[in-house]
Amino acid sequence: MQRLTAGLDQQIKIFSPSGDLHQIDYAKMAVATENTTVALKTIHTAVVATQKRIGDKTIVPQSLKYLFATTPKVGCCATGRIADARYQQRWAINEASKFRYTFGYDMSARALCERLADMNQIYSMHSEIRSLGCSMILIDYDEEGGPTVHMTEPTGEYNSYKGCALGPNADKAEAYLEKHLQTHMSEEKSLQLAIDCLSTAMDIEFEPLHLEVGVVSKAHPEFRMLDANEIASQLHNIARQT
Repeated sequence: MQRLTAGLDQQIKIFSPSGDLHQIDYAKMAVATENTTVALKTIHTAVVATQKRIGDKTIVPQSLKYLFATTPKVGCCATGRIADARYQQRWAINEASKFRYTFGYDMSARALCERLADMNQIYSMHSEIRSLGCSMILIDYDEEGGPTVHMTEPTGEYNSYKGCALGPNADKAEAYLEKHLQTHMSEEKSLQLAIDCLSTAMDIEFEPLHLEVGVVSKAHPEFRMLDANEIASQLHNIARQT
């Protein structure tokens, strides 16, 4: 068996005897060792919150971004290698722009998630390109279906969620969401739950500059990123409740 598996972890398009593509597994490991991200939806709100992993004290925190808007109504958060994430972010914005130009209306989060998954799938089939070491979570507010949360992985898989997490402490975060997430929560409570979930899973008391938070809701369907003062206010409210 050792001879059969020798060198298979160096090949992107050859399955191992156990049915694995080892380079895809390594890409998933790259996601699992970077920043932690939490996303959830309630009856009228979808929220995504992520950690800004700043490895160098000389870096300006505002220059490091994992969260961005692909369209005015779709927010996208990257988890994993920041260089790969930036490439996929630019690709997603370009795809959304082409869709808008062709069809005359904005691309939904689900449709964009499918396109990102298609790209990841192609990257798992060709030896001349490697898989991207990042995953994406997309949120939007659909006029018919309400708030939505979608996630795509380096494998090319994608799913829709009520709550999900990525990164080093994803298991703890998902367990916290399973225990505390309720369907009928206000926008304010949804924001606090996402931030508190991230803080609890990582066992960290966050500073505003080390967090990125985005939200869409029935009252405000356009994607909005909270500024440092708004995040500080939410952290203060959470601290008062504990």
